[in-house]
Amino acid sequence: MGHTPDLTPNLTLLIQLGIFFACYFVMRGLVFGPYLRLLNVRRERTIGSDEDAREAVAKAEARKTQYEAYMLEERKKAQLFADEKKREIAEEEKSIIQAGREAASKELEVLRSNSKAELDKASKELAPLVNEYASAISSKLLGRKVQISSASVGGASSSSREEMVRE
Repeated sequence: MGHTPDLTPNLTLLIQLGIFFACYFVMRGLVFGPYLRLLNVRRERTIGSDEDAREAVAKAEARKTQYEAYMLEERKKAQLFADEKKREIAEEEKSIIQAGREAASKELEVLRSNSKAELDKASKELAPLVNEYASAISSKLLGRKVQISSASVGGASSSSREEMVRE
């Protein structure tokens, strides 16, 4: 109970300080220095990578904007080209249809003139046979022989035709 601690510094304190500083300088050269250099390299790589990533993202955004502007311009060019081709095709279609109509009109005109010529020819060929056919039809309908003359067919009235048929 009667022991009081002595708190005054003595030689052991200086020895402990010497050992501490010696260990500190040895460890600083062998452990702390390489470790701090490794931390600095790591920080530079991560921070540098972040900065590189931000820079790459900014470049990508700029390229994306350029690409979108380029594609918009190319789409406009393609649309203009397509519109021009559609117009050319429509004009060509119109000219083909017009040529077809003209050809059809000429062919129709030729066919009409041919059919009119054939009709006139057939009328001329059949005109002499009209009386003969009329007589045959009348004979069959009436049940007796009837002769129709060419004068009665051309200019006779209906009453004189009836008289001729009765004969």
